[in-house]
Amino acid sequence: MRRLLRAGRWMRRHEGLMWLLGFGALLVFFAGGLGFASRSYLHDGPLGEAMLVWHRLAENLGFPFTVFFWKLPLPLWGAAKILGPVMAWLTFAGMLRVTPLAVRRIRLRLARRRADAAGQQCTAAPEPMLSRRAFLTSAVTLNAGAALAVAYPTFVEPGQLRVRRYEVDIAGLPAEFDGLRVGHISDTHLGPYIRAPHIEAAVRMLAAEKPDLTLLTGDYIHRTPETAEDSIALLAPLAKAGFGAAAVLGNHDYEFQSTDKAITRAFERHGATVLTNRHIYLTPQGLRAKPAPGQPVLCVAGVDDLWRGNPDIDAALRGVPAEVPRLLLSHNPDVAELFVLNGRVPPRVDLMLSGHTHGGQVIIPGLGAPGTASRYGQKYVSGLVQGPRWPVIITHGVGMAVMPLRFCCPPEVGLVVLRRKP
Repeated sequence: MRRLLRAGRWMRRHEGLMWLLGFGALLVFFAGGLGFASRSYLHDGPLGEAMLVWHRLAENLGFPFTVFFWKLPLPLWGAAKILGPVMAWLTFAGMLRVTPLAVRRIRLRLARRRADAAGQQCTAAPEPMLSRRAFLTSAVTLNAGAALAVAYPTFVEPGQLRVRRYEVDIAGLPAEFDGLRVGHISDTHLGPYIRAPHIEAAVRMLAAEKPDLTLLTGDYIHRTPETAEDSIALLAPLAKAGFGAAAVLGNHDYEFQSTDKAITRAFERHGATVLTNRHIYLTPQGLRAKPAPGQPVLCVAGVDDLWRGNPDIDAALRGVPAEVPRLLLSHNPDVAELFVLNGRVPPRVDLMLSGHTHGGQVIIPGLGAPGTASRYGQKYVSGLVQGPRWPVIITHGVGMAVMPLRFCCPPEVGLVVLRRKP
């Protein structure tokens, strides 16, 4: 407390220096804001990397102010990012100036009360001034700790990709597909927070697991409609491995006009199938729209996004024979609750795969995720969850949204091994 009081008085004595440092910081963030608004983060090489670093710092150092900017149009969003750190800096500076005064006033008032109660005169004296060396030592220590605290969730954990494995029993699974390895990747979010090398690393990590089939569950771009083609091209190697790939779209894929159509066309060019309220069959020869009679099959169905589209599970599974096992792809895991809300009898679904929640991105040990993007709170935050009618696997995803940070929630790709239920 004494050091805080002395620091406040030192800052008041050197107010010009404080404003100069603050003005320099504002210029840095302003220049970064202009660079971001010009979409220089999409460039390859050092400029793009520098803008990625700036962007993440601007967002996280300006929290909680910057969290309100992300719904602005993209150029305004970039320019407005300078306001987050500005507001945070002004708030911090104000606290450093006001807090010592408030604490000093409270301490003097308590001292006077004690003196009055004892019938004595208050002798409380001002605190001695803090030396410049002591102030700088305290400031460096404080800022180094703050930098480390921000650096880990901003730059370290978002790059710690991992493979999360599951084994799920499926009733009626043909013997030909017993042990089928299903790769699951979601929420790659190519754009301001995530660059291509990170997605390429995730694709290589999943490809190294040698999946027989790859399923993708949406949100391939983030606020950058011009990256629609590139976002799918990065995932193309998965469509060429094993039996191929099938996908659905997420809410971010509808964020700009016609981006959903551009993403769908890009998937088709690279040999993947987009399942919007429809299904396809996996046969021993690969993915087929209509299998030959008597062939062992596994149905793979997909629905539209819950927030931006019109998910229709009945349409997605219409015409599938009752004895055929089904996998359902839905970007949003809340789709598992639709039939409960509607009070209707659901069709058969053996397993649903989803993304959307990012695992919460930030997990507070003992408390869970403060935000999940699900109306059911922690229920569908991540992992293998039993829904009201069928099990659901929710992945952390590869990228980030809203805020570019992760804590106790590393990015991941999934590998699901299907087993024939006895």
